[in-house]
Amino acid sequence: MMQRVLVLDHNSAARKALTAALKRLGFDVLGAGDLDELDAALARGRSDVLLLELQLPDVYGNDLVPWLRETRHVDRPILLYANRAADELHRLAEECGADGFVRKTGRPDEAAAHVERFLTGGDA
Repeated sequence: MMQRVLVLDHNSAARKALTAALKRLGFDVLGAGDLDELDAALARGRSDVLLLELQLPDVYGNDLVPWLRETRHVDRPILLYANRAADELHRLAEECGADGFVRKTGRPDEAAAHVERFLTGGDA
């Protein structure tokens, strides 16, 4: 069965580029650009990992992690996704209860490979 990645990023061009990179690696991908689309994607079925962009218009991504865990009962891995220094992302992930992070470097194939490593037992 194909693994599914749910990508939440309000930047449609970045989301489409990452979606394409993940699909090239054989993943099924659901994309969401805002909280309503995220809710709809969560309702469509279980994803193996959620990739949440930190800087969303309506909410800061790391504030979303506890809400997803407590209100939506999301028990699958959640990775933060942002163009920040690795040490800052590591700290934010630990503080909010995310399972790791992926740096948003402008190279979607690199980010997709990082997600793949995480899902095969590597660090995120």
